Amino acid sequence: MNPTDFPSLELKVTVLNINSGMNEHIKEKCPSLKDYIIYVEKIRKYADGMELKDAVERAVEECIAENVLVDFLRSQRAEVIKLSIYEYDEEREMQLIREGEREIGREEGKDKINELYQRLKSDSRMDDILRAIDDKEYQNMLMEECGI
Repeated sequence: MNPTDFPSLELKVTVLNINSGMNEHIKEKCPSLKDYIIYVEKIRKYADGMELKDAVERAVEECIAENVLVDFLRSQRAEVIKLSIYEYDEEREMQLIREGEREIGREEGKDKINELYQRLKSDSRMDDILRAIDDKEYQNMLMEECGI
């Protein structure tokens, strides 16, 4: 071991999907986690048809009535509502960002393909265009050849 001002760490993380129907065995071993998923699913369901604040408040009310996270929700109600609204808004925002990035990537891809086909067309290489339409490896080779 060498002392250093800027240590490096390697971290390996396992990410598990705990949404409904996924990794149920884990949720069965942890009732709090299972209850939390029920709470989150209620918010997601209601957020599609009502204001987020109303959806969160309805989910809290239902969970209390159904004995889901009841002690925690009763004692921390205001904080839970505030945090849930913030967290859900952040989740929505991240989804919109991902969708926007995908759309930008698609547009950039279309532009590159169109540029390739324009160059091939101007060089009267129609056979290459036709082959590239069906053969992605050949298309990639042509893009590399053309510096695209």
